[in-house]
Amino acid sequence: MPTRYVRKEKDVRGSVDGKGWAHAMAHAADKLGEISKHRYIKEDELIELLEVLNVKVLFSNSIFTHNEDERMVLSAFITNDRGVLSEQNILSGLTF
Repeated sequence: MPTRYVRKEKDVRGSVDGKGWAHAMAHAADKLGEISKHRYIKEDELIELLEVLNVKVLFSNSIFTHNEDERMVLSAFITNDRGVLSEQNILSGLTF
């Protein structure tokens, strides 16, 4: 599961001066949203996916300025819309 990559990604800039788009978190979020749609993904993997998105959105030292946060939240909504996880499962993936 690519959540390991998302957890370790430190460069959350949307754009890099002189180089262009970096957008690693936005693309990772899109991929996690697509993965959450797969019919063979397990409940514990969906919880892990929500957990890593939660950590990146709420506990980042950066300010997302190029819709990265919106794309991460969209992936969380896609995961929830599967209807596989109970409310308790969803809450266990969130840490405040």
